[in-house]
Amino acid sequence: MKRNLIALAVSAAIVMPGVAVAGMSMDAPTVYGLMDLSVDLESIDLDDAALAEDAASNWAVNSHSSRFGVKGHSELADGVKAFYKIEWQVSADGDGDTFKQRSRYAGIKTDFGSLQLGKFDTPMKKSQGKFDLFNDHAADIKTVTFGENKESDLIQYTTPKIAGMFTAKLALQPGEENEVTGGCTADADDATKCKDGLTDGFSLSVAGSQGPIYGAIAYDSDIDGFD
Repeated sequence: MKRNLIALAVSAAIVMPGVAVAGMSMDAPTVYGLMDLSVDLESIDLDDAALAEDAASNWAVNSHSSRFGVKGHSELADGVKAFYKIEWQVSADGDGDTFKQRSRYAGIKTDFGSLQLGKFDTPMKKSQGKFDLFNDHAADIKTVTFGENKESDLIQYTTPKIAGMFTAKLALQPGEENEVTGGCTADADDATKCKDGLTDGFSLSVAGSQGPIYGAIAYDSDIDGFD
């Protein structure tokens, strides 16, 4: 079988302290973690009319996106930096899966902006800034609005800061389907046509701050998590 492949690859290495290759400056990776647990009194609605009460409650120990990971960067040349992050969510209360994927990506940053590939928060999610005071808890902003998506298969470009205030981000999400295995058709008039392009889904944002003032505008289109 003949296949044609056009690939854009970005890689960064996790190295031991003190290692230098061909003039590259490589810092030791940073290992980090967060354990976030609480004891909650949970209220449960019961819809069964046969039950005498229409609500119940119980005490529970809950883990709120507890995590650990590795991140770092390497100076590839003057003004060119490679960066990476690998992160796992941990079921710290012993319920659910022990490990779960979180952000994991590699990228390159220059004076013209940065390019990163992998799984991470979409520009729309990041545009909330630090307004989500109850992030990862019961009152997380995702319970009242859409757009809280951490997506796989993203290709993101981030501009350098513009006019000292604004930063724009554009993330593309290829559909990664094909006619042979995707259960789709190439007919452009068919609703089941293949999502095989580079820009089948995208997320973009423009955000800026000046002193205590912060503002952002963002938009998602056909992002997997945006149902």
